[in-house]
Amino acid sequence: MNSTAFFISLSSSWRLFAILTANRDNLIRNSIVEKGNTEEQATTEIDLLLTIVQNLGRLKLSVGSHDALSHATLQWNLDLQ
Repeated sequence: MNSTAFFISLSSSWRLFAILTANRDNLIRNSIVEKGNTEEQATTEIDLLLTIVQNLGRLKLSVGSHDALSHATLQWNLDLQ
């Protein structure tokens, strides 16, 4: 059994937004390769994700793998103020 994991807890969504924005081109390419999306579809998908994250509150992201299977958990608390 081989396991890896990491955890990110962000007090506000702007930090995650900054990370995702910095990796936008890579995320688009990944969507094209892994999902078979066209560039337009992948761009729309990632830009929607960025828009959602930009408008969220506290986020908690856990990512890991176990026996070559990846898993991710995203928890967020929406700030309605």
